[in-house]
Amino acid sequence: MTTTTATITWTKLRSGSWGIKGHGLVSGETVTVTKRSGETKSATVGKVLWTSDDGVSIATVASSTASRTSHSASQHGGTCDECGRYSRNLVLAYDLSGIAGDVCPRCKREEGTLSFC
Repeated sequence: MTTTTATITWTKLRSGSWGIKGHGLVSGETVTVTKRSGETKSATVGKVLWTSDDGVSIATVASSTASRTSHSASQHGGTCDECGRYSRNLVLAYDLSGIAGDVCPRCKREEGTLSFC
């Protein structure tokens, strides 16, 4: 009898950024993600965006704390961690749990309602 393990792979999200796809993804969990080439990398599951009836989930990848501190209060362009839209003026914000995320000016106004996990 052969046992197969569920593989977690990279997938392109609607926002244009990279996310992960696999069975049973849980926010905050560290998983091993496999590239098409077979190379693997550890990643932390961010926000689970969708789960199918058979348990396959698509999720964002949580940014590391180290990369966040390098641009702590500086503005830069990229994808908003809250709404997924591209903005040239992302800023670092914190949700009610203290988790940091890059947000656009629109989501920054609603900082009390942010949720990054």
